[in-house]
Amino acid sequence: LVLMNIDRFKLFNEAHGPSMGDEVLKTMGQALRTSMNSECEVMRLAGDEFALIESFHEGADTAVDMVTRVRSLLARPLLVAGQEFFLDASLGIALYPSSARDAESLLRAANAAMHVAKRTPGTSYRLAEKAFERGSSNALEQEQALRAGIERGEFYLAYQPKVDALSGRLTSLEALARWRRSDTNQFVSPMEFIAAAERTGLISVLGTALLRQACHQIADWLQEFGA
Repeated sequence: LVLMNIDRFKLFNEAHGPSMGDEVLKTMGQALRTSMNSECEVMRLAGDEFALIESFHEGADTAVDMVTRVRSLLARPLLVAGQEFFLDASLGIALYPSSARDAESLLRAANAAMHVAKRTPGTSYRLAEKAFERGSSNALEQEQALRAGIERGEFYLAYQPKVDALSGRLTSLEALARWRRSDTNQFVSPMEFIAAAERTGLISVLGTALLRQACHQIADWLQEFGA
């Protein structure tokens, strides 16, 4: 099983409109059917995501063959309504029975591998590993906790002073976002929770809450110290 997700397709829709986006997806589906082995099933799962599946038998394409065909396809421009478009995609590969032994697990494994492939620029692919599934599970759990954490006010700011090296005078303070989860009483790295906030679209809500905290703190300091 190969799962394929077109990279930055939301940006493409914003630039060219959803109608052109639909035509691109149709053309991509047709191109995939033409490029793949006749025994390979090509499916559009949802949005900008496709699935390619082929049973193994003597003479069948291997997963690497399938991915190589996709990469060759995407190396050329896609001709849609008289226009040429270059697209990149992220591909996740899952093999039965080594990656998983049932359909749902196979799909989950390929999906996790696909998201790891997205970290590499350009058209890239990854073979499913158990660690990827655990990572996806952890990321989902953290995204759920993130929303609850914002509602419960678990995020706060730590202030790092900046001082003039010559005079020793305090010039400013850098406000650093911190998250201590109330359910685990553990700190979550900003590298993790900021990425999760961006994925879920909560970055604006989180940013506004932290900005409000910083403004209140400045007002308190001005009232207490006068400057």
